[in-house]
Amino acid sequence: MSRVHDALRRAEGGDLRLKPKQPAGGRAPGKAFLKLLETVSEVPYSPTPDSYLIDPSRPHNAHSEEFRTLRTRLNHMQKLQPIHTVLITSPSPAEGKSFTVVNLALSEAQLAGNPTLLADFDFRRPVLHNVFQIDRSPGITDYLRGEAPLSAVIRKLSGTNLYVAPAGESVTNPLEL
Repeated sequence: MSRVHDALRRAEGGDLRLKPKQPAGGRAPGKAFLKLLETVSEVPYSPTPDSYLIDPSRPHNAHSEEFRTLRTRLNHMQKLQPIHTVLITSPSPAEGKSFTVVNLALSEAQLAGNPTLLADFDFRRPVLHNVFQIDRSPGITDYLRGEAPLSAVIRKLSGTNLYVAPAGESVTNPLEL
């Protein structure tokens, strides 16, 4: 978590410039997303026991503190410039990207009135569907190939404000998508 906190400190200090997205056609951002969320299906929230996720039913336990801190720092940065997307990445596999992003998304979704979409764009080694024990398909690759509507790709995890879009069917060349 210290690397994440260092990056946030640099961002708050102005070393990292976040460029806000402009809404298309002058419309308020988020309305189309909220309308879409009304049409998605709901699936049970049943993460794998070895995924080490924070417990949404116990948002104030000690294990959630680091992710609440990260969430709060990101929300404070919103006052400087709007943040519409957060990307978690690293140069190597097995550095904790999935662990971090899933727990940050759960923490963000715990805020009242804050629907959060977690999308798995790792088309080579997707794990999001395994973490939540949901079907891998239909997913993002299916949507991008025109084989599934976006409303079929996104699922709401019951009892949470978290929406998940798994990677979808395996593709030969993910870079083409």
